[in-house]
Amino acid sequence: MTGTMAAALTLADSNDADGYYNGWQIEASPSGDGSDMVMGTVMSYDAATRAITVNWHGGTDVATDASTTYTLSQSGICISAPAGGSNATD
Repeated sequence: MTGTMAAALTLADSNDADGYYNGWQIEASPSGDGSDMVMGTVMSYDAATRAITVNWHGGTDVATDASTTYTLSQSGICISAPAGGSNATD
């Protein structure tokens, strides 16, 4: 899901369930032009206000505002083959 924040750490679109985006990855451009991409993990989401808290990768706070563009995505799930198994076909 992509969008432009409505305000600092406030999503443009929303889901009606508190916590819905918890654990999702966010890639954001605070300038809105893509030149300063940062990534993080959404730690909390308030459906009433659309506000999120983010654990930014690298440990620094990121200043966002109504010009910040973002992409939200769910983390992928990795499934490994059984021990001694193979995914090859004849």
